[in-house]
Order: sequence, then C-alpha cells, then structure tokens
Amino acid sequence: MRRGVPVLFVFTVVGFLLLLSTQAFAVPAFARAYGVACNACHTAWPALNATGRSFKENGYMMERGEPKEQMKLADKLTLPKIFPLALVVKLRPFDEKKDGPKKLRSLHELEIFFAGNVFRYGSFFGELELEDENDFEVETALGVVGFHPHPLFSIVMGKGAVFHADPYDSLSNARRLTRSSRAPMAQGFSTKVPLQDEHQMVGFYGRETLLNRLFYSLTYSADVADNEGEGPKDLSGRLAFNILPDLMIGAFVSTGSQDTTSGGVTKELDFDRVGIDAQARFGGLNLLGTFLWATDDLFTGGDERNNAWYLEAFYTIEEDKLKGIPLFMVVPLVRVDGYQKNDGKDDFLDLTLNLGFYPWQNVKLFVEYFTSLDRPNGVTNDWRWTVEAAVAF
Repeated sequence: MRRGVPVLFVFTVVGFLLLLSTQAFAVPAFARAYGVACNACHTAWPALNATGRSFKENGYMMERGEPKEQMKLADKLTLPKIFPLALVVKLRPFDEKKDGPKKLRSLHELEIFFAGNVFRYGSFFGELELEDENDFEVETALGVVGFHPHPLFSIVMGKGAVFHADPYDSLSNARRLTRSSRAPMAQGFSTKVPLQDEHQMVGFYGRETLLNRLFYSLTYSADVADNEGEGPKDLSGRLAFNILPDLMIGAFVSTGSQDTTSGGVTKELDFDRVGIDAQARFGGLNLLGTFLWATDDLFTGGDERNNAWYLEAFYTIEEDKLKGIPLFMVVPLVRVDGYQKNDGKDDFLDLTLNLGFYPWQNVKLFVEYFTSLDRPNGVTNDWRWTVEAAVAF
C-alpha cells in the first residue's frame, strides 16, 4: 500500500489540475496556451523545429515578454491563469533483449511537467518522473527557473543538464525520438560524467540580434549527483551558428573535476569534453550528428582519451503523403553510435532502427531494433526489440 500511495497521489493531483482547464487537453500545456498544434514547434514530437527553438530561447513564449493566458496582478507581475501542467505516459508492452526475459512493461513511465511564465520575463520548468524500474516512486528529474529580458542575455538556474539552455536537439538525449541514447551524451567514461546528467547549475545564454544566427551558452555547475553542490565545480560552453535557417554547425566544451571514491578513498579527478555537432533539414529529411573527444583522469594515475560520436537521419512522412492511411505522420529513423573505452583500445559500434507512427500529433507509437555492430574481443554482441507508445496530455 505504501508503494502505491505516490502513484495514487500524483494521478489525483494531475487529474484535478487538468480538470481546472477550460480548454481541451488533447495537446500539451504550451499548445493549449497559444492555441496552436504540436507541429507548430515540433518537427516530430519531441524534436524541435525553428519555431520551437525560438520559443524555448524566449522563456517558453512566442514573443519575449508577452506571455499568453496570464493574470496581470501588477505592472510587472503576471501569473498563469491556468496552471501549465503536462503529462506524458509511456507504455512499453514489449521489451526484449539478448540473454534477457521478455518484459511486459505496460506502464513504463510517467513524466509530469510544470512549465510556464511568471513576472512577464520569467520562466519555470520542472519535471517529475515515476518509472517502473524504481517502483514508480516520485523523483525530481529537473527543476529550472529563468529570466529572459533580452535576446542577447538570459539566465537559468536550478537542477538541469549543463546544456539545458541549448535549443538544438543534437546535444540532447531528452528530445531524442528513440529508446536508445545517443552515445556522446550518455557515455561518462572513467570519471562517469555524461553530458546528459543533471547538475546544480547556473547558466547564461543568448543569441546575437544583428543576423539572429549565433547562439551561445555558458554554464557553471557542480558535481554529478552532488545534490548540495559541495564538490568541485565545472564550466561548460556552447556555440551554434545557423549558416541557413535549416543548417547549423556548432561546438561545445565541458571541463572540470569530479569527486570519485574507491576503497574508502576519495580523489578529485579532472575531465574534459570537447566536441562539434551539426544538424540540417531538407524538406522531410532531418540529419544530426555529434563528435566528442573525452579526456579523463584515472583513479590509479595518468589519464585516458576516448571518442564518442553518432550520425542520425529521420524522415517525416506527413498525412498528405500517406495516401489514405489514417495517421498524422510516419517517421523512419536510422542512427549509428560509436564510442571507445580503455584509452581508445576498445571500440563499440551500435545501430538503432526506429519506425515511429503518429496517429495524432501528441501520440507516438514506435517499434525499435537496437543491435551492436562491433564489440571488443571478449565482449558479446547485443540486440534489443522494443515496442513503445507515448501519449502527451
């Protein structure tokens, strides 16, 4: 009974808040507030398009400083009329991998998002997660507040990834279309500091206003899993340049130290992550890629260098091309991930094939096949089949 209380409580709160809405909740909170469809901001949910990137940079507003559905309490005080809440339910009725049992994960994960605008130029974004592998206990995935007074300068702070402010999808595992993660963001190497993990952080970001093409971010953060920010501090930076509206090249760096304990002894180990990334869109074809160079101190002394990269392509086939098939969109995806371990001596190569079906813009079904193409000697190849459905309210 104790284990069921968090789930029951969350469902009760979610249901109550959703019932407070005077509008239909077939699409998530931002779309409800602005009266637009999901594809106004998403190429294929959850991947962002140019409008979605601008919306994120503005502090979750179409026009900076002009939030929608607000109550004006004073000249500089606005609050949402309806609490901006969104719920994503992920169902995984089939999940099987090599040398593992077939899993019936009919309810795999609940994601509850609290996001919106306050005080005209302010924003907040929070996420609670309940996952089957953690017995559906409520966990705080992230919580960030921001202030966005000008396109050249915004500030965000809270618990989030070091590139939380980045609106492009190539450095994000949170907005990927697949079950499997992109290697450059998921690999922590010997210091166990993956770029996708959340930190206590303060970040600055902005975009130049002359050509509106160059984006930057700078983030100061604490150790991974250091909830009170007591350990060594890290610094991360990002530049992204739009050569064309649908063609971006970028570079990024994350450097610092991580407290690591072994045998009762704690050491401060340095790490460096340097990389380049790019993304392009040609009609329905979307191309993304990232290459990462990683340097990590070893607990036993010395350091090691490893690489990680991915190349991804997905194509959006919209309903007008489906010749009567009752779907909003079909999205086939191919991604190849490569990474190294043991100072570059061990190479890993993976392939992900994903076929996504969107009956509606806020509902995604997919079938995914993951397989290892190459493993070091002594490491067996792996494969995994997954069927998943995600519904956003």
